[in-house]
Amino acid sequence: MGYLESGGMLTESHLTALWFIRNETPVLWLGAAVSSGFFVLAKRETRRLLTEGKIWSRNKDRRMESLIISLDSWKKSWPPEENFFVVVKEFYDAAPDLETKEKLLKWAENRKVLLVSVKA
Repeated sequence: MGYLESGGMLTESHLTALWFIRNETPVLWLGAAVSSGFFVLAKRETRRLLTEGKIWSRNKDRRMESLIISLDSWKKSWPPEENFFVVVKEFYDAAPDLETKEKLLKWAENRKVLLVSVKA
C-alpha cells in the first residue's frame, strides 16, 4: 500500500500475483485494484466476494466495515463516466444478508442517494 500511496501503479499481472492478499484481506486487495485503475476487475471481484460471503457483516474480521470505509476513496478514483452509486447498487444487490445491505444503504443515504432508486 505504501507503494500505491506514493503514486505507484500495479500491473494486472502484479495484482493477480497478489491473490493471496485477496484471500486474507480482500478489501486491501480491492483497494489496490482501484488505485491501479482496474475498475472493472475491482467491481467484478467485489461483487463476487460479497456473493460468496467473503465480505459481509457477520465476519468477525470487520471486512464489511473496511469496505464501507473504502467506498469514499474509491468514489474519488472511479471514472466519472460511470455513476459510482450504480456500482454500489450492484454491491448492494450482491450482498448476502440484510445487515450488509443495510450498511451499504446507510453509506448511500449519508451521501443523499437512495440505492433503491439508482438506475443501472
